[in-house]
This record gives sequence, C-alpha cells and structure tokens, in this order.
Amino acid sequence: MSIVADIDNGRYAGQAEYDVSMRKDGASWTAESVDQESLRYYPVSGIADEVLLGRIPELVGEAYALAQKSSDLLRDPSLIFGEGTTGQVLVNAFENFDDNVDIMLEGNYGGTTYREKLSLYFKWVDAGDAPADWRLSAADLAEDAYMAVASFPTEGVTMQDGYEPLAEGEWSASISPELDFAYGSRYAWAFVTNPPESGVDIMFAVELDSGQLIYTSPRIPPNHTLEAIRADELPPKGEYDAVARFRAYRGGSLVGDGTLDTKVIVS
Repeated sequence: MSIVADIDNGRYAGQAEYDVSMRKDGASWTAESVDQESLRYYPVSGIADEVLLGRIPELVGEAYALAQKSSDLLRDPSLIFGEGTTGQVLVNAFENFDDNVDIMLEGNYGGTTYREKLSLYFKWVDAGDAPADWRLSAADLAEDAYMAVASFPTEGVTMQDGYEPLAEGEWSASISPELDFAYGSRYAWAFVTNPPESGVDIMFAVELDSGQLIYTSPRIPPNHTLEAIRADELPPKGEYDAVARFRAYRGGSLVGDGTLDTKVIVS
C-alpha cells in the first residue's frame, strides 16, 4: 500500500510518499517493510534569523568571492568581519520561495568597532540531483566595509611601469589628487604607497586650507600601501582645497618632510 504523509514544521512543508508492505499476524497487522518513494518539501517561511547569524563569517566570505568577480583589488573584509562578528537581522522578507535578508554586522579590529550592512538574496532550488535547499544567489557587502579594511597599511607594493628605484637615503610619497567622501561615508580612496627601498616609515596628515585637520595616518613601513583613509572629522558638504603633510622617520628620528596638494570632496 502507499501512504502519503504531510509535513509542516512551521519552516518547511511538503509531502513524503511511502510504500508499505504489511503482514497479517493473528488479529493484528505488522509492517514488513517501509520504503520512502518520494520526498518533496518547500519553505513556508524565510531562513531562521539564528541560522543566518550563526553563519556570518561564511556569508561575508561568499559576498567577498562574488565581489572579486567584478574587482580583484578589494581587500578581504574578514580582517574585520570574520570570526567573532556579531549581527542584527534588519530584514528577513520571504516571498514566492525567495528570501531577502539585510544584516547589520558589528566587528572589532584594533580596538575600534565597525558596523556595516550585508545584503543577501536566497532562492529555493529544487531541481537536479542535489537535495532541495536554499541557494545564495546574490550578496552585497557595503563598500565602506572594503574601504575599512583598506584603511590599514598592507604589505606589498607594485610600482608602475617606468618607476625608477629610489637612491640610498631618498624617500617619496604620493596621494590621490582628490579624496572623495561619498554621502554618509567617512572613507575615501587615497592610494598612498611607501616604496620597498625607501628605508623609512612615512606618516601624513590631511589638513584643509582653513586649518581643519581631518585625518592622521598610522606609520606606513617600506613596501606597504594605504589604499583608503577614514576621516576623524569631516566638514559640511562641498569641495575644499587641502594639503597632505608627510613626514619620514628612520627609527625614532625625523629625516624628512613635505607637502602635497589635494582636494577633499564631501558629496
């Protein structure tokens, strides 16, 4: 005989069909064999919040992998949003077997707390040989999360074609001619590099022509780059002439300084 069992646990619903062989045993019947012939199930609600929050490092990694397909220059956000990251589910919208999720992440690095949004889009897939399950089809980690990671010095500098190595005792510095802070963001791409052969650490500060100090860098060792800056303070929306004041240190001694003009744009 065939038996159809309905399944519904509040998260998933469906049906399972069994082929049951019965044997008469006196006045009673005993099941000799029970074989599951089919199992089809589907979600009736979105992925549980606790499941999502328990997989934050994995989801951040998948978002990074997807982002790398459009740009291989992005730094790995797991430096900040890896193990130990907590989160709050802001949106968990289930509709037509799709689940749209927004999670506010909170990570800590170097004693500073960072909060950025991770957006996820899951589809329910029930096809082929693989078991029916949720599949992550899109993931978007806020750009500021990548810029936050890029605001720490990174080892490894690739100089442009035609670069002439510095002579002994020389040092150099460069910075983007425009530091563009997008609306609501404290980050801007800066692309400051310290060549491998410089032999000095460099530091710099970005100061508006009005005298307002908006950023002071950490020490950047030779063969390191600082791709982005995180402003300590920003002026109102507008464009401002500014200077980057560089200093070069060998050990604890100041061995050189200089300035470069730049522009601060607050969108």
